[in-house]
Amino acid sequence: MHPLLPNGFKLGILGSGQLARLLAMAAHRLGVETHVFTGNQQDPACLVNALNHLIDLKTLNLTSEQLELLNGLDAITFESEFVNTEMVSKLIKSKVYVAPSLKMMAQLQHRHFQKSTFLNYNLPTADFFEVTSFDDFNHVYSQFPKGFVLKKSFGGYDGYGTYMIANKKAFQKALAEFDPSYFEENHFIAEKLIPFKSELAISFACDQYGNIVDLPLVETKQSQYRCDWVIGPISHPKINSLKKKISSFLKKTKYVGVITFELFDTGKELLINECAPRVHNSAHYTLDALNFSQFDYHIQCLAGLKIQNYKMNSKSFCMTNLIGKGGSVSSAPLNLSGHLHWYGKSENRNGRKMGHVNYLGNSPRLLLKQALKERKLFKL
Repeated sequence: MHPLLPNGFKLGILGSGQLARLLAMAAHRLGVETHVFTGNQQDPACLVNALNHLIDLKTLNLTSEQLELLNGLDAITFESEFVNTEMVSKLIKSKVYVAPSLKMMAQLQHRHFQKSTFLNYNLPTADFFEVTSFDDFNHVYSQFPKGFVLKKSFGGYDGYGTYMIANKKAFQKALAEFDPSYFEENHFIAEKLIPFKSELAISFACDQYGNIVDLPLVETKQSQYRCDWVIGPISHPKINSLKKKISSFLKKTKYVGVITFELFDTGKELLINECAPRVHNSAHYTLDALNFSQFDYHIQCLAGLKIQNYKMNSKSFCMTNLIGKGGSVSSAPLNLSGHLHWYGKSENRNGRKMGHVNYLGNSPRLLLKQALKERKLFKL
């Protein structure tokens, strides 16, 4: 049975990209009055939503009317984890329900705090330390002589602010190229380079009553630090143990909403690379493969509904991202066998996520083969 929301439920979404678009579409199916706070009225979410409010998402300077509207909502959520939590806290004067909580967003939006949180809750992750000066960076190689990854602590995604330092030669080159002031203006973490067999991901939905649904474990392929494709469901001998630890963390912190953990399979263990306290690209397959998508779950959790376990719509699934190449005109192949989800972005930039395609069937590897074949027919 599909849960229904009370009439007149009002939801605010800070952000207006493709994730906000898919959240708004899920909210509409449940009859939710959805307000999108955007920096651009032509953004993907605004094209499918009627009630859009133009603001500066960085400063969050709201008019008195917008502030009154914000505080008249039933719930607020975020497209991106990189929200100014202090400013949002000052803006909210009423009992608007915010999920994930501002405390959790602040805790997980900085990589250093996020990794420290993993350690505090006994979640396995790679060794790391904070880099806040050029002197810190100068000593990283002595700590990780077999290589490391330098990640911007705040605001980095899809490879932005990420640098792979695989050997001494690469480290010496970076020493010569980096301006010392860069580390004072931008804090980083240095993370031990982990040799892995594959990259995996798993998402969880957590309602306000402590119920947790873990979505299927998937294998992901990254290309230039961006998600290229996803297949599943897959199994792993260590996943049940890890799910218990993650569930314990989510219950102890009273997390509400969808959250995704990206994993390294080293062949011996599963290590958490990072987590995203929001809906996530690696779970876009849920739009077609499950009876509840990750976006449905997130809305249900925000609205105070008790979530139910999902049902699979097929034995296996595959998702491929459609990455822009800067073309002026985009087109899709005729007779596409997958389910196309186009984001409606006005500008096609090189490396920009323009959409994705979901495939359902019996064999994830055969689906992937078909998906990659059909993706070549897209004009991006």
